[in-house]
Amino acid sequence: MNYKAELVAAGRIMLEKGLTVETWGNISLYDPESGLVYMTPSAMPYHTIVEEDVVVVRLADGAVVEGFRKPTVEKELHLGVYRNRPEIRSVIHTHPVYSQVFAVLHQSIPPIIDEAAQILGGVVDYVAMDIKNCPDKYAETVGVKGFSIQPVKDSVRLLLQGTAGYEFRTTVVKGMHTPQDIVEIGKWIQGAEKYFIQPYRDSDLVIDRSCERHSDEELQALLAAAREYIPAAEIRG
Repeated sequence: MNYKAELVAAGRIMLEKGLTVETWGNISLYDPESGLVYMTPSAMPYHTIVEEDVVVVRLADGAVVEGFRKPTVEKELHLGVYRNRPEIRSVIHTHPVYSQVFAVLHQSIPPIIDEAAQILGGVVDYVAMDIKNCPDKYAETVGVKGFSIQPVKDSVRLLLQGTAGYEFRTTVVKGMHTPQDIVEIGKWIQGAEKYFIQPYRDSDLVIDRSCERHSDEELQALLAAAREYIPAAEIRG
């Protein structure tokens, strides 16, 4: 199989079918015989990608073994899936236009196919949104240089003004989230129905192995900070 050709074709099909726009989303293919993963490059429109642009990464250590472009920023997420689910051969991350329209219009998504009805049990009418950190530390926390927080702010505003059920949540990491950071988050999402502080849990999927969990006492301090603006805030997990 020509994995590069398959990857290029999949990206163009995804674009043509309205499953993404511009450079959003990413695709990878895993070859278990060679242990190599073929990935779309970062920040390239799908209609411009050719086989030479595909980045080839070694599953074992994530090293780039072929290609001159930067792999998708979600490289480690793809590799984590393949390492933990060896039966999987492809990961496709889409941004369907129509589902985004439902979100902007504050409307629930009806179960259009049988499988959706069986798995979801009805309409999609609840949103759980991650708040990675306070606005001033958002780019640093997500690890993306030049990250624009405006789409995140827009999503927060839509949920606060909408009618669908929702919750906000922050997975807190020691050294990355302080009580003052949580206060700033509270000011940002003040009026939220639900806000959960989730303690960090170690996992093989975590890129930075230096991450640490807060102590129980420190978690209570974070909760107290959150409740200054969101009285219903809770610790979960």
